[in-house]
Amino acid sequence: MESKPSQPHQPHPRNEIISELLSKYKFSTGSRLNVYLETIKPGILPKVFKLVALLNMLKSIINNTRQFDQKNQVIILCNDDLTFALDVTALHVTQLKDYVYKQLELVSGFVPNIMLDIFSIPFIVRFSDAENSDNTNNDEPNPPGITDNSLADTKKPVSDVILFTEPDLYYMFFQLKMVLSTTPSFPQNKSFFTFQEITQLTTDYIYAKRHSLIDFRNPFVCLVSKDPLGTVFQVKAFHSTQLSYLLLRNVICLK
Repeated sequence: MESKPSQPHQPHPRNEIISELLSKYKFSTGSRLNVYLETIKPGILPKVFKLVALLNMLKSIINNTRQFDQKNQVIILCNDDLTFALDVTALHVTQLKDYVYKQLELVSGFVPNIMLDIFSIPFIVRFSDAENSDNTNNDEPNPPGITDNSLADTKKPVSDVILFTEPDLYYMFFQLKMVLSTTPSFPQNKSFFTFQEITQLTTDYIYAKRHSLIDFRNPFVCLVSKDPLGTVFQVKAFHSTQLSYLLLRNVICLK
C-alpha cells in the first residue's frame, strides 16, 4: 500500500497574527503618520518598532482624544491631523492596521523561540469602550464594502445582507420610510417589504448621495453625521457590515 504524501504544515492563524504583530518595522520615507506621532508624542517610538507597539500607541491617542463615534464605538472618526496622517476620514477599527501598513517597511519578521515553542502574547488592539458595544458582534469577516470599484460603475448591495429561508415581510418605522422615500426608486404606494428590498432601497439612497456620504479613500464606511439617515440610525458613521443590524432596529417583522 502506498503511503499518502505528508501534508505541509500549515501555521496556525493565531500564530500568524502574533508573528505579524511582533515583527519589526520602520516608517517609510515621507511618512505622514511618522510626522503626526512625532508631533503628538515626540521621541516615544524608536526608529525600529514592533507593529503592536505602534497600533497600541494609536489606540491610546484615539481613545484619549475621543476620535470615535460615541454611539458606534467601532468607528474611528479622524480629526484633521489624523485624517492627514492616515489619508482617510473614518474607518472601522479592524481597518486601522491596513492604513498603517501603507506607511511602513518591514525590517525583520518575528522568529519564535523554537526550543521553547513559546509565543509572547501581545495586547491585541481593541477599543475597550467598544468591546461592550452592541455593534461589535455584528461584523462579518471579509466585508463587502459599500460597493465595488468605489461606486464608480455599478450599484451593488451595501451590506452583509441577511439571507432568510422565507421571504418574511417587514414594516418600516416612519422615520426610516420617510428618509428612503426621497429616492426615485422607492415604491410610494407600498407598505410592506422583504428585508432584501429594504436593504436595496437603502443602497439606492446611499448611492444617490454617495458624493456626500462616502469618502472614496474608504468606501466601506458611510458618513451620516449630517444626513437624515444618521438621525434614523443614531450614529455618525457605520461600516458596511453593520447595515443589517441598523436596519433591523428600524423595522418590524410581520409573522
